[in-house]
Amino acid sequence: MRSNPQKWKYVSAGGGQQRFPVVADIWSLVGTHSSEPDQICQSTSHFTPKPKMLVLSPHADDAALCVGGLLLLPAARCWEQHIGTIVGISDYAVESHSARMNVEEVSAARRCEDRLYAQLIGARLHQGKILDAPLRCRTRSPFRAPMKGEYHRFEELVERWAQEINPRLILAPAGIGGHVDHCLTRSVAEVVATRQDSDLLLYEDLPYAAMPDQRSFRDLNPPIVQWEIATDATLLRKIAYLGAYVSQFDLASMQRLIALHSQDGADHVERLYVREDINVNRDTADLLGLIRRR
Repeated sequence: MRSNPQKWKYVSAGGGQQRFPVVADIWSLVGTHSSEPDQICQSTSHFTPKPKMLVLSPHADDAALCVGGLLLLPAARCWEQHIGTIVGISDYAVESHSARMNVEEVSAARRCEDRLYAQLIGARLHQGKILDAPLRCRTRSPFRAPMKGEYHRFEELVERWAQEINPRLILAPAGIGGHVDHCLTRSVAEVVATRQDSDLLLYEDLPYAAMPDQRSFRDLNPPIVQWEIATDATLLRKIAYLGAYVSQFDLASMQRLIALHSQDGADHVERLYVREDINVNRDTADLLGLIRRR
């Protein structure tokens, strides 16, 4: 953490046994009302068994960055939450970590961080062993077209998870920013959701969607429908729990980016998308409290 430690405030988790930092200027921006302990679903008796959601996370931090607020909402706690992290072998870590870690050590650290996050939010974690995009390509570029065989490996893994879980809802990346792992995950999710008769919603890929030239989803696959979910009550804990991924980014910078991008007037939201020709069950939207914007 590059900021002065005196400029951090802390959110407690796990019954007060763990404390996660939030940079002070963002704490002031989003308010302390959302730092209350996690709330559980109060209406589970209406759903027997609980409906299941599968969040497809190309990398170990994507679910936390993109839908971490949604997953903490009481409405989402009425669901049995599953996170499927596709990439399991990577050499990416921030400089302070990567300088002294090899691929095996980085991969182990990322898997451990992912398990901590899943434990914090009460989700069931499924971890794949696919190589990170730079490790699958001679040029090491993650911003490229898929190569032969890549789609099949992603599809095989996601199909297996979907058959095991039988999710009512699949959340997958929209592919904003063009990272090949995100684009492959989206393509596979569209096929698997159709086979499983699951609802599919696409989430904003962060941090890419927060970049000035990547704010719009319109260029990806129009026409689209945009949904939003209010995350004022969970934003502080969302950005605090990003601290589980200590090897992946400068925490203060990422917390600022996520919090500022989530602003929608006086509110904070997470944005979800679906192609206009794909129907989302109205009951699914109502269970989560989604609001259709356009």
